[in-house]
Amino acid sequence: MRLNGFRYGVLTTYEETWFIKRTTQHTNDLVVSPTISSSGTGPTLLQCYLWFIRQAHDDEWTLDTPTDEEKDGLLERDDHQGDRRGTEDHGSTIDVILHNQRRVFPKTRSRTRTGNVSRETVVALDNLELISRDDESAQTYKASWKDRDVVLKKCDIWNQQPVVEELEHEARVYQVLQKLQGYNIPKLNIFGIADGMEMVLVTDFIGVDISHERLDYSDKKKIREALSAIHSLGVLHGDIRPQNILVKREGPVRRFFFIDFGLSMFTTDKEKLQQEADILGLRLSW
Repeated sequence: MRLNGFRYGVLTTYEETWFIKRTTQHTNDLVVSPTISSSGTGPTLLQCYLWFIRQAHDDEWTLDTPTDEEKDGLLERDDHQGDRRGTEDHGSTIDVILHNQRRVFPKTRSRTRTGNVSRETVVALDNLELISRDDESAQTYKASWKDRDVVLKKCDIWNQQPVVEELEHEARVYQVLQKLQGYNIPKLNIFGIADGMEMVLVTDFIGVDISHERLDYSDKKKIREALSAIHSLGVLHGDIRPQNILVKREGPVRRFFFIDFGLSMFTTDKEKLQQEADILGLRLSW
């Protein structure tokens, strides 16, 4: 509405609808209605639509489409505001485009609201290979993105609400552990809504888990240090097992990464953190 000069608009999901009006001509202030539920009866959604259409019909004005320079100014202002919010808001998301494997996608303008998420146009996720699929958890794929391997987690935002909340929580954990990304945990590349249908979370692909690895004393020390770094930032992993610890080989050197923070907790309780460290110690003896 800001970019095309129109005065009235509707924003709707499957369950909720909002009616939007630009207050006066030549301004960008918007008035948004209360949330109208699809099951509401006082008034019904259809009655609201009829009333809104009549308002728009009786309150016509000449379309004042902004010039290209004005549009660029609006977008630059939005980007600047998004950059400022990026240092403050660690719980928001970006919009991304994602489809099935080996398809090249149209470019889309996307803005980050989180400090460490890539602030770029998403062009393609290619070569999707299924890792795991479960109705009670996110579907997980290995994929290619920008000439490197990544891991994609995704779920249906309408039919897998508990999984959506788990992915949102995991993204928040990645933000809290931002300085550990690429060292003790994978780097978070993308988090957001794809096509208005799926929640997606994309991290760097690290390698295999340690369940079939022979670990020496140095390896176990590195793993303990990685968990200690996570604990120092107030995060309890909550699901310590070999499948959630990955090994990355860099020549003769092996580095270890923790993954899957959907069940984690934010805590500074030293007793709980020590209990988890003790669990790790026991399981490293496998």
